Amino acid sequence: MLRLAGQAPRRCARLSSNVRPHTQMSSAAITEYTSSVALVILGESLDPASITSRLGMEPHESWMRGQLKRVGTNVHQWGGWKRFLPEALKAATVEEQLNYWIEELVPREEPLESIAGSGARCSLDVFVSSDAAWFKLSCEVNRSIAALPVSIEFTFWSSSSAALYLETQHHPSEQGAA
Repeated sequence: MLRLAGQAPRRCARLSSNVRPHTQMSSAAITEYTSSVALVILGESLDPASITSRLGMEPHESWMRGQLKRVGTNVHQWGGWKRFLPEALKAATVEEQLNYWIEELVPREEPLESIAGSGARCSLDVFVSSDAAWFKLSCEVNRSIAALPVSIEFTFWSSSSAALYLETQHHPSEQGAA
């Protein structure tokens, strides 16, 4: 914990749902944001079918090393497995989306440990798009995620640039599971 000299350590208090829009100084309007959290597993020799079997979850996207990328003529340098949120959670807060993944992954902690132990990178990919946004994650969410063998990777885009990012991402509503 970071603290200044002479300051007593602060205890982590219980907080309620914590994505709060930021009010811009130049306008009274509240800025909205878009967020999405996906489970992403990458590895040099990753076998997506093995990940599916071990986790008991179907990916929305998957690929093997050497397979052609969906755009262009390049091939993937590593294998990958990606699962998105259910459609019903698209409008949920970042914390609610992370809570969904905590509930899904806690019972799968052992296979995730094994997957990560084999050299794969397991992460929750948090995408946030807004002109300005502020959010806080509760101590409970932080503790729960810290206990899992996943990292958290954040991607922030301005609302005006987010369309470019989203064009490169597939969503389960656009395609069947790979």
